[in-house]
Amino acid sequence: MTDHASPPVPAVSDLPPAPAAGDVPEPVYLRLEDWVTDHFIPVFRRTLGGEYRWCAEWWRHDEAVSRLKSLWHAWEVLRLRPGTGRASGTASTSTISCRS
Repeated sequence: MTDHASPPVPAVSDLPPAPAAGDVPEPVYLRLEDWVTDHFIPVFRRTLGGEYRWCAEWWRHDEAVSRLKSLWHAWEVLRLRPGTGRASGTASTSTISCRS
């Protein structure tokens, strides 16, 4: 039998300090609706009548709201990463959104 012990939980004193209020960047979009309208829909367009298309009332679909909210939060974090942060966020977003 293999021992699957959980990794040790770091003590509070071992954790890095929380960033000061001035160190936390403001999000680009303050509301999900703004991110979807201004970023997501223009970037990930779907043709009318195609097999996959966006519902004009996406906010009425709990699954859509949940997925979009996760993508929005990930986008806000990844945009701050140097190097490939933004690219990996775009790749993840397109993979998740286009499969569903």
